[in-house]
Amino acid sequence: MESGIMIEEKEINLSVSFREKEINLSSIIRVMWERGKRILLFTLLCTALAAIVSLLIHNRYESAAVLFMNKSKLGERTMQYPSVPMRTYEKLFMQDEVILDVMKKYALDQSPYSFKYADDLRDRIMVYYLIDTSLINIAVVLEDPQTAADVANELASRAIAKVDNLLRIEQNTS
Repeated sequence: MESGIMIEEKEINLSVSFREKEINLSSIIRVMWERGKRILLFTLLCTALAAIVSLLIHNRYESAAVLFMNKSKLGERTMQYPSVPMRTYEKLFMQDEVILDVMKKYALDQSPYSFKYADDLRDRIMVYYLIDTSLINIAVVLEDPQTAADVANELASRAIAKVDNLLRIEQNTS
């Protein structure tokens, strides 16, 4: 005892007792087998669902025609006519009368397509303008690849005919 203060010393037992777990190999194999069955069942279920969906979905084919549009040189000297924007060409061959004629020509108003309105076919036609070029890409998506190609080519032919007709009119007026 020093200076009248009593200090108690206690021995603290800090030893932590770890209980060793016995690894039972048979229980591990059983858990893996049970979970493996669930994984296998889930995999087989997803595979069957994917097979059913793939059988129900109809194949669709895309066919495209690419047009090169020259600028008209008529009226260039007098600057009488402004240059024609590329979107103008799309309006020429995407008119209802053109679409309906193409639908009748290729029997798209009958089974299996049964398109009733021009918008039904127009929804399957995509027109892309390639940036910084004079190229127009006309793409058609249908269930039959030959019909898709025929419709794309027909639309391209109609576009060429309409532009030629406009050029003749432009030549006759100048």
